[in-house]
Amino acid sequence: GDILGTTAVKEEDEKVALLRRVFGDPKYRGRGYGLVLIDKAIDFCKKKNYRRISFQGTSRMTTALNLCRKKGFQEVDRVAMEDFEIIRYSLRLQ
Repeated sequence: GDILGTTAVKEEDEKVALLRRVFGDPKYRGRGYGLVLIDKAIDFCKKKNYRRISFQGTSRMTTALNLCRKKGFQEVDRVAMEDFEIIRYSLRLQ
């Protein structure tokens, strides 16, 4: 009955989906649930025929960024801000 984590998919355009809100409850981290959430999001995007998934986060979101890298997302852009960076990743589906 516990909510272990959440993620969302938003359409950027008919070919690109945005992976958003990758959050996991800290007491359940390190058990693979985040990877399962991202796998489900990737499967959903494939079924909807998206060609690419984009994820944007800050350098403070280390767990979410690591999960995306583990699933094959590649860094495509990095912008330095005053005390953090905005990092954009992309995963090609087709």
